[in-house]
Amino acid sequence: MSQIFRAMPKHVVILGGGFAGITLARELAHKCAVTLIDIRDFFEYVPGVPGAIVGSKPLGLGSWATHADSSSDQVVVQNGLAPRSRLNQLHRMIKDVAPISAQFLRAAPSQSVIVRHGTLEVPLQGKSSSATMETITWDHLVFATGSLYPSPFKPSASQSEYAEKAERKRRVEHFASAASKIARARHVMVVGGGIVGVELAAELAKAASRAPRRITLVHGGARLMDDLPASVGERAAKWLRKHGVSVLVGERYVSVPNDSKTIKVANIYRGVLSGTTLTPDEVIVATGARPATEFLSESEVSDDVKPEHIKVPLDGSGRIRVDPKTFRVDCDFCGTLGDDGSSEHTPEVYAIGDCVAKPADQYLASYAHWEAEYVASRILRGAVVGSYKCPPRLICVSFGPNDGLLIWGDRILCGGFLAAVSKLIIEFWFKNFLPAPYSIFRHLPTLRKELYTKS
Repeated sequence: MSQIFRAMPKHVVILGGGFAGITLARELAHKCAVTLIDIRDFFEYVPGVPGAIVGSKPLGLGSWATHADSSSDQVVVQNGLAPRSRLNQLHRMIKDVAPISAQFLRAAPSQSVIVRHGTLEVPLQGKSSSATMETITWDHLVFATGSLYPSPFKPSASQSEYAEKAERKRRVEHFASAASKIARARHVMVVGGGIVGVELAAELAKAASRAPRRITLVHGGARLMDDLPASVGERAAKWLRKHGVSVLVGERYVSVPNDSKTIKVANIYRGVLSGTTLTPDEVIVATGARPATEFLSESEVSDDVKPEHIKVPLDGSGRIRVDPKTFRVDCDFCGTLGDDGSSEHTPEVYAIGDCVAKPADQYLASYAHWEAEYVASRILRGAVVGSYKCPPRLICVSFGPNDGLLIWGDRILCGGFLAAVSKLIIEFWFKNFLPAPYSIFRHLPTLRKELYTKS
C-alpha cells in the first residue's frame, strides 16, 4: 500500500492566479494533479498599469484629450491607445495561460477559507450570487495570493461587482473612468515615491497633451525609491523635475477639511512639517500595498474554528511567515494527525510571491517566478534540491514610454532608449510566462553593495 500511495500523483492546491501561482501550476502540471483557485478568471500584468492609465506602453506614445463636456467619463484618444484598450492588452484569461491539465476554480471574494490537515474548505462562486462551500483534498498547499494595492493599480478583491460574470469588463470600465478623471484634472497629486509612484508621475508628465497641467509627487521618505540605490532615486528626481513635475520629499501631507465657505476646493492637503498647502483636483495613492491574506485572519478569529484547523503564521503586516531557505510554512496543528500522532505522509504547506514576509526589494514579478520554480522542484524532488538561493535583482524603472533605467543589483546597467526596450521585452516575457530559469539565475552575480564593503 505504501508503494501504491507513493506512485499516485501528488495533489497540489494553489491559492492565487498571479505570477507565482500560474508559474507554479505550469511547472507542476506534467507530474502532479494541480488545482488552481482564484477570485478572478483573468490575470493582469500589474507592472504595466502606470503607463496604461495614460494609454501608453513601452516605445509607444499615447495622446489623450477630453470631451468639451467635463462631466463625461470618456477619453478621446487621437494618436495611440485609450487607457481601456491598453489595459486589455495587459490581461490574460487564466484558462489561456494555466496548463490545460490543471483544474481552475473561482473562489468567492471577501470570504474566509478554512485550512485543515490535508483538506481545504473554500467558498466557490456559482451561477447565482451565493457561494457554495467545497472541500478539496491536498497533499501540498501553496499560498500565492499576492498583494492588494489602492485603486486603480490593481483590481479590488473586496468589491462585490467583481463577483459577477462580467468582472473583467467591469475592471476595465472602472480603470477607464479613473483615467478619464485624471485626464480632466488640472492638478494631480501622486502620493508615494516608490517605483509605482515615480512611473505614474513620469507617464503623466510625458502625456502628449500635457493633461493634467500640473503634477505633484509627494513622498514621506528622504529620497525617491528608498529600496533602490541612491543614484536611482537621484536620477528619477532630476528627470521628473526636468519634465515639469514638482517633487516633494521628506514631508507627509494629510487631508484637512475646507473651512472656507467661499472657496470651493474638493481636496486640501497640508504638510505636517512645513504647513504648506496643496489643492489638487485628483489624488492618486501609490502606496499602502498589503498582502491578500485577510481570508486567513478571518478564519482564525471565527467562532467556527475547530481543533483540526491549521493556524497559518502571519507577521504584523499580515504577510505569511516562511522558512526563507525552503518557503515552507510552519503551521501549528491544534489537534493530532491521527490516533498515534503520526502519519505516513505529512502534507506540506508553502507560500510564495507577494503574500510572503521577505525583504522589501524582493516584491517583484521575477522573484515570484523564481520562488515558484524553486517550490515546484522541492515538491517534485524533495530536500535534495537544497536551500533557496536568491537570484540577483533585475528591475527596469520607466520614465515615460521611451526612457528609464535598467538596474541589476545595485548597479545601473543602462538608461534611456535601451531601458525602454528592456521594459518592453520584460513585459512580453513575463506576461506570456516564458522561461526565466531559476537554475541559471541563481548562479549569476548579485552585484550588491554588500559584496564590495566586505572585500
